[in-house]
Amino acid sequence: MPRNWSGVAHLPFQDEVPRIAMEEDGLFVFNIYSLSATLNTRDDSDYMTVKERIVNDVVSPFELSIQWRRARTFVLELCSAMEDRGHYSQKCWDALGKLGCS
Repeated sequence: MPRNWSGVAHLPFQDEVPRIAMEEDGLFVFNIYSLSATLNTRDDSDYMTVKERIVNDVVSPFELSIQWRRARTFVLELCSAMEDRGHYSQKCWDALGKLGCS
């Protein structure tokens, strides 16, 4: 389990997460680093490996995009699930305002 999610049910990139987020009540926050989505990395280790190649070997990041189910795949699946149900991405502050939080 990642160090900043100890003690909670962390499910990184699991198939059921978009469904759970659409069907259950509550505020679901997805904070996916844009480079992780672009490179389709799975975790810090994937990201650091790709970053080293970009910096040290001067390789284009687009040549290093991972073709498996990772961050980008998850974002696309989440967006599709949201659109199918008429939900749209919001800034966290706007979502909290709609929940009555200030």
